[in-house]
Amino acid sequence: MEALKDQKEMFDTLMDLRDDREAANTKLKGLNVLIAQAEEEIETKEAQIEAMNGVTLSQNQRLIAELEALGQWGDALMALEGLREMVARDVDKLRVLEQLLAATRVGILVKAGYAADIEDKE
Repeated sequence: MEALKDQKEMFDTLMDLRDDREAANTKLKGLNVLIAQAEEEIETKEAQIEAMNGVTLSQNQRLIAELEALGQWGDALMALEGLREMVARDVDKLRVLEQLLAATRVGILVKAGYAADIEDKE
């Protein structure tokens, strides 16, 4: 009778462990989905940054060339200074976006490390 009780306890323990393992696997799958989404978001933001940078620089260069060709030094210099300020602001924005991108990448690495630790423990 005692042997049957021990077997039942062992079976219950094994079933609990299996359920715990399935729960951990579900969490890991969720983390993997989250990481994949974050990576896609990073790629999208990188592409947007590159596009914004290229458009802003080409527009500014074109406008500067047109102003210099016209020789309108008075108003043109003021406009040129305004363009320089806009470029400086865009550079500042890009720096902030790069910092955000770096922070996001660090977060992804931390989550990936956490997921790896969980897998190693299993």
